[in-house]
Amino acid sequence: METQSQRGYTPLDTPPAHAVVLYSYGLVGRENGKLPYVKMPVAGRYVAMELAKREKRTTLYRIVPLEKRDQWIAQRVKSIIRDLRQLETAISNAETCKLFGENSFPEADRFVNVGPVSNEPEFENFFNICNRCFVESIEKYGKSLGKKKYFWNEIKSTYPALFDVLHRIKFYRHSSDHLELNPDVAKKYKEFWNEDTAGVSDFEEQRFVIQQKILEAFLSAIR
Repeated sequence: METQSQRGYTPLDTPPAHAVVLYSYGLVGRENGKLPYVKMPVAGRYVAMELAKREKRTTLYRIVPLEKRDQWIAQRVKSIIRDLRQLETAISNAETCKLFGENSFPEADRFVNVGPVSNEPEFENFFNICNRCFVESIEKYGKSLGKKKYFWNEIKSTYPALFDVLHRIKFYRHSSDHLELNPDVAKKYKEFWNEDTAGVSDFEEQRFVIQQKILEAFLSAIR
């Protein structure tokens, strides 16, 4: 269901012509229910480096400029809400596992008002909102069905790409409470942080980079 759309997106099972070329040369791979990925890291890094040089960037990852972040966040959040509503409609029509039940995700007004993060309190607030809107609402719906592991079982198996993003949101939200108590949580948190901020040395920028990547991955997973 994550690869279907009522807005004309091309399902991964029938990639567009230019994507077929990438697949045929073995440059891009895909797993069932997962987002496409570059199979040759060296080739991917080379392309990223060339693009960074062309755009005169010091990082391989294209970070939204400071002056454009408010607008970028607002547009991305709007797209997520719109496409998520359409995904819910498609899920209902297909009569498969629902995400939030009949009333959709709660507190959408809080999510629509999030802004770019620049410090720890804003970072925590962003993940608090995302977790309450999307993860906790799924868990509550599952419990209403008598399924305490609904998020970890049904959602994970039915919507793996979406689950990956939501799991990251859940982890970033809850890890702040357990980093000093649980060494395993601290280790996993460090792994996620290093992975999401790879190549970004400016610590003040790293929080926004994580936010940007989460929102980009969220929208991609929905589509």
